[in-house]
This record gives sequence, structure tokens and C-alpha cells, in this order.
Amino acid sequence: MLKHLNKKKEATLIEKALTETLKKGIKTPDLKGKHTTTQVAKAIKKELLKIA
Repeated sequence: MLKHLNKKKEATLIEKALTETLKKGIKTPDLKGKHTTTQVAKAIKKELLKIA
């Protein structure tokens, strides 16, 4: 959606943060993980703050 709104930089940053979060094994049960949605969101935010 962000790419569609010409926010390519922001979209790329979120994608990178999500990828790093998943690599660390932080996933919700639907992705075979054990974390809550809130925990995953906080982990993504933490990654964003590192790379932004």
C-alpha cells in the first residue's frame, strides 16, 4: 500500500524490519511462532528504530 502511495522508502524500511524480525524467530502462531501480535509489532518497531 505504501508503494502505491509513492512512499517507497518507507515501504522498504518496513519490509526490512519485518524480515529481520522474522529471521530472529519472532512470529505469531499462524506463522508457526509463539509470540502475540503486540510482541511482533514491538519487535518490528525496534528494528525500524535501528535502521531508520
